[in-house]
Amino acid sequence: MEGVDAKIEEIETFCDQYFENFPTKSDEDRCVDVKSRVQELLQSLNQKDKGNFDVSLLLLKGRISNLCIDYSGECEELLAQYVKLKPSDPRGWTELGNCLLKKPDVEYALECLECGYEFCKSAELLSLLATVIRFTLGTITDKKLAAQARAALLSLANARFGSFFHLEKNHFETLENATDAYQKALKNRRTGYDPALHLNLATAYRYLDKYAEAIIHLKRAHVLEPFSPIAMDRLKSLNNIILSISKGITKHSKISIFETSKGIDVNKTKVVGRIVTNVASSEDVPRVFLVIDESGFCAAISIYNCSNHFQLSIGDELTIANPLLNVIENVEVEMDEKQVLNASFHSIRVASPLYILRNGQKVKSTEIAIATVAFTNHAET
Repeated sequence: MEGVDAKIEEIETFCDQYFENFPTKSDEDRCVDVKSRVQELLQSLNQKDKGNFDVSLLLLKGRISNLCIDYSGECEELLAQYVKLKPSDPRGWTELGNCLLKKPDVEYALECLECGYEFCKSAELLSLLATVIRFTLGTITDKKLAAQARAALLSLANARFGSFFHLEKNHFETLENATDAYQKALKNRRTGYDPALHLNLATAYRYLDKYAEAIIHLKRAHVLEPFSPIAMDRLKSLNNIILSISKGITKHSKISIFETSKGIDVNKTKVVGRIVTNVASSEDVPRVFLVIDESGFCAAISIYNCSNHFQLSIGDELTIANPLLNVIENVEVEMDEKQVLNASFHSIRVASPLYILRNGQKVKSTEIAIATVAFTNHAET
């Protein structure tokens, strides 16, 4: 019907930007306010159709009901009727699958999306199907078609992000590819307001030592979902890590504890240094230490894909193959309500303990993590 698509878009925008416009309200308030607008639009449709049956109205009403944040039994009923009458229309299966995820009935949602997949491999369907598959099996299929739509790039980005931990040989280029996909997904009107996207992008940036960018997206995630503590907890943890690194380097950079060393040089294929401290963190990934060479040059070292058995002690000598040395400059860290620290330091990233020698010896296989990734379902809103 004329004008309905515009009204649907208005409700989507109202939902996505709710906490920007009403920062003091709760998630329950958002659910109630969105549902109120949905019911108003449905009542308007009911008055116009005057009881005349039109199969396309089942899909339209189901699509509108699906704008509600919470599960709607009426929505499921409308869409179930539609797919029975129009089983070859993937739009019905996609909407029904989305509705069932809120129930939650992940198994039935997967069946519905697979039915739609038989008729059309649309970007929207593939994006949702990838989400369900990751949630149930931890795998991704048919990613090649995801680039057809910006919304689907979110699933593609998540897949690339997860593959950094799945690949036998981990490469930071995988994370660069993930951040590129996340940035493209941000351009979409709806996915750009997904707090989960900003959380994941912040984590990818943090793993790339892009601390300023990580802080920006953690703050953005908090604005979009202020009732959730996740973003602020991660921001606090990141701030503490940066502060600890900055203070530790200030303390140790003036000393030299080496007898022999080739020193830290970005032009070399390897660096040698000794551990001077372990940077405590509430996060398991990465493991962060401070290392110093014989000249007194001190840097942070972040080591990924370590198992719980991996240990480094103060005084251990590390030889790092193909080091990735980054210069971190002027990252603003909030120390308290009134003080802000501009942190600057050098950081070395190591994708796996495979790439280091500890006191001249290879790291044991039990100290290298066997990658597993856990996905949490984030319902579409």
